Formats: sequence, C-alpha cells, structure tokens
Amino acid sequence: MFVLAFVLTFCGRNKTVNESLDRAESCMSASPDSALAILESIDSLHFDSRSQNARYALLKSIALDMNYIDRTDDSLINIAVSFYRHRHNAPYKFKSYYYQARVYQNAGQMDKAMESLVRAEHVRSNRIPPEDLARLHFTKAQICFYRFDLAGELSELQDAASYSRASGNNNNYMSAILSQANTYLIRKEFVKLNSCLSIVSQCPDLSYRNHLKMLDIKLLYSLSVASSIESLKEDCKYYINYAVKESDLDWKTIALAYNRIGENELAEQALTRYIKYVDGNKDESYYYLLASVQRAQGECMAAYDNIIRYAQISDSLDLIKINQEIKAIQKDYEHNVTIINQKIYLRIVVFVLLLILSLCLTFYLRSKREKLNMQLKYEEIKREYEELLSLKKRVLPIEC
Repeated sequence: MFVLAFVLTFCGRNKTVNESLDRAESCMSASPDSALAILESIDSLHFDSRSQNARYALLKSIALDMNYIDRTDDSLINIAVSFYRHRHNAPYKFKSYYYQARVYQNAGQMDKAMESLVRAEHVRSNRIPPEDLARLHFTKAQICFYRFDLAGELSELQDAASYSRASGNNNNYMSAILSQANTYLIRKEFVKLNSCLSIVSQCPDLSYRNHLKMLDIKLLYSLSVASSIESLKEDCKYYINYAVKESDLDWKTIALAYNRIGENELAEQALTRYIKYVDGNKDESYYYLLASVQRAQGECMAAYDNIIRYAQISDSLDLIKINQEIKAIQKDYEHNVTIINQKIYLRIVVFVLLLILSLCLTFYLRSKREKLNMQLKYEEIKREYEELLSLKKRVLPIEC
C-alpha cells in the first residue's frame, strides 16, 4: 500500500508539473508575464526527469527574455541546450540555441551569440515556424550592426522581412523594411531608402511604433540631404506632434534638427530631454552635438570642454576630424576672446576720451564762469568809478 501511495503521489506531482509547463507555454506569446509567474510557482524539486528540467529551463529563459529581463548568466539556458542538442525535437533545439544567443548578446559576447545563432539556423528549418526564423534574423542583424557590418545587416534584415511576411506578421515585416531604410540612410543609398519608405507609407494599418520610426527616418533623411529650413521645420514638427509620449521620441535627432534650423535654445532643451529619457547616459554623440550647439551660441569655452569630452570617450578612428573640430573651436574661442578684448580696449579708450572731454568741458565752463565774474566785477568797478567821477565834477563848482 505504501509503495502504491508513493507511486500515485509521484505521478500526481509529475502531472501537475507538466500541466503547469503546458499552461506557461500556451500563454507565453499573449501574456509572457503570466507565463513567468506560472513558471516561478513551480517547485524544481518536483521535476522527475531531465526532460522536465530542460523544458522548464527553456520556457523560463523565454519568459525572462519576453519580459525584458536581460539575463547574462547562461547556467539556466545551458540546461536546455545540453538536453535538446541530442534530441530530435527541432523547435525546442532551435529555441534553446536562440535564447542562449540572447543571453550572450545581453552579456556583450557577440561572437558567442553569433555562434549560437548559426547553430540554431542549422536546425531543420522546415520544422521551425517562420516567425521564429524571422526573430533569429532580426537578432543576427543586430549583431551585424554592432560589428559595423552593414552589408551583413541588410542581408539579415531582408531574410527577416521575408520570414515575417511568410508568417503573416505585418508589423514585423514593416519593422524589417524600416530597419533596412535606416541602414540605407547610413550608407547614403537614398534611392533604396525612398523605395523602403514608399513600401511602408502604403501600409494601411501601420502600427504606432513603426509610424513613429518612419517619421524619425524621414527627419534624418531631411537632415542628410540638407533640405530647406521650412521643410526641416515641418518634418520636425510633424514628428514631435505625432508622438503620444515625449519618451517615445529620439530627442537627439530633434536637437540635431533644431541646431540645423538655427533654433539653438530649443536644441539645448531637446538634449536635456534626451538625457532625461536615457537615465543620464551621456554618450559621445551627445557631447559632440552639445558642443555644436554651444559653439553656435557663442559659448566657445563650454563647447571646447565638451568636444574634449567627446574626444576622450570616442572610439572613432577619425582622429583627424576630431582634431579639426577642436582646432576650429579653439580658433573660434580665440577669435571671440580677441573681439572681447578689443571691445574692452575700445570701451576703455572711449571712457578715457569721455573723461578728458568732461575735464576739458569742466575747465572751459569754470574758466568762462570766472571770466564772466571778472567782467561783472569790472563793470561794477567801472560804474562806481564813473559815479565817483560824476560826483567829483558836481562837488568842484561848489567849492569854487
């Protein structure tokens, strides 16, 4: 009886674990937070086999990734990889390699991530859903971009677009097209860029995110081709007004547009918002753009400090350009200092001249006043003399 009770209890626990894993997997796409909650409620002591442990490890790795919890420790996903690499379960084998790559990507180990993605790609693709294959190529594109391999990125994005279309996921298809447009913009292949934007603009049910991304790319395109000030203002205004939240906008692009328009105060405000929404992470492009804005405002000392910061943290190989920027700002600063010194010198000269003129005028007025006083005294004395003389003439006849 004891053995029978043990077996029934064991089978009951086994069934409960499998049911929980099934429920977590079924709601993974629609509600990843619920899937994660189900998985975290399972007691790992109830696993009765390696297959249950491996499935749990895979599903939890998926749930963590889909809930934007960036795991960098591969100990959990490696349980799934070690098990499924020797099994014929193609979908699980594919996912175990893919989510292993995601862990390595989160950890910044791009070579290991790409190796895992290539292993996933070699799993029999006819048994892998197109949406999963699209996700794989999106991730490979991200790694290619990280490596500055823009040709490789475009190739992966084209595959991602193809699989997204095959899966019927129009949102991901448009996202892949917009990512290609962004890369064509970087490569200055404007004809292909316009072709991508034309495809996206014809989509009747474009999502909010993709629409906003399209407007962002259009604004960057206007900046790249040196559009008119009015056109740039219109594109910038439309982009800002379309956004539901300020945090959805790329404020660095907006700051660049304002700087080009000549609205430098607005450009500085945009950079302040950029820092606010990226948790204060000041990267090299921030310092470069801030220096440009400050330079346009005539704040050459502050611009010089920020271009130095840009040079210190930049991993760019174009050191000649950085030195040219520093020298240009130094030249502007020295020029401004010269102008300021000239203004100070001019003010001193004007002050001295005004002082001399004031002293001369004072001396002249004092001299004139003294002369007038003397003239009055002379007139008074003369009058008195004449009166005395007249009196004398009247007195003399009387004496005679």
